Amino acid sequence: EEYGIKPFKINDEGFASKYKAYDFIYAKYDDSPDLRPLYQLEKGGFRGSFQVGSDEELTHPFRATLRLQLTEQIIAAKKDKGGAGLKPRYMLHHNEIRAFFPLHDEEQKKGLEAKWIKARRGWLWEMPFMETRHYFGEQIGMYFQFLGHYTKWIAGPSLIGAILYIIMLAQGRTEGPESAAFAILICIWTISMLEFWKRRQARIQLHWGMRGIEKNIQDRPEFVGEQVTSPIDGRPILYFPPNLRYRTMAATQSIALTFVVLVLALVGAIFWFRFYLTNTSRHGQFAQSNAAYIGSALNGLQISL
Repeated sequence: EEYGIKPFKINDEGFASKYKAYDFIYAKYDDSPDLRPLYQLEKGGFRGSFQVGSDEELTHPFRATLRLQLTEQIIAAKKDKGGAGLKPRYMLHHNEIRAFFPLHDEEQKKGLEAKWIKARRGWLWEMPFMETRHYFGEQIGMYFQFLGHYTKWIAGPSLIGAILYIIMLAQGRTEGPESAAFAILICIWTISMLEFWKRRQARIQLHWGMRGIEKNIQDRPEFVGEQVTSPIDGRPILYFPPNLRYRTMAATQSIALTFVVLVLALVGAIFWFRFYLTNTSRHGQFAQSNAAYIGSALNGLQISL
């Protein structure tokens, strides 16, 4: 009860979760001298992993990325909250400023590059994700986490696909029952990969304190709303009427549906053209025997377009 908090016992026997009761707890930082002893540094300390590329040991929980985020918050926060009240994204969009971005720290950048070069000697999905997060931030770190997850999961189907291709190539075939079985396997793999990524993403968000991070996202510069009074606290807020929202959704979904129909028509036309080449000899033996490759090339072309 030293800090005005009544203690209570937590029976942490480890049967409900592998995490301890006080693991990965993130809260608002309070600079009150009485509360500072309650804060702990993240696991792993600050040497090396937090001050990337440097032997400097930080004595505070504000690594370089957090300091940049706080600086951006101060610039964009409203004046009544102690900020400058500026909107960098809005100002960029309306050409009021030419650029808005943080500069690299050369020492830390070189240290991160060294860690990535060293990590290439191991498995491709075991990369310095934490160091990347500490230097570039949580969103870039999460992106590389997904790439590592995707690389690990795609290794199996890639190996199976390569073996099936070699077998069919040795037998002089381009199609067969193996292709259908492999297509079914890829369908199952796609769903499994995404579902396991959702589980991993939730764990990473817990470890990195990213729960509720969407509340800090600024409005898009293109967003135009009506200034109304909040029914909760009486403060002025931007409100987007439902009728305008439905009209916008109808317009965007109509455009998306048009392109979906166009893609389906192109894919159908490519399959018909492939079937036509396979069953018609008037275009020569080359076109007939390579119809599958021609169809794949056309399909790749329509995907890139």
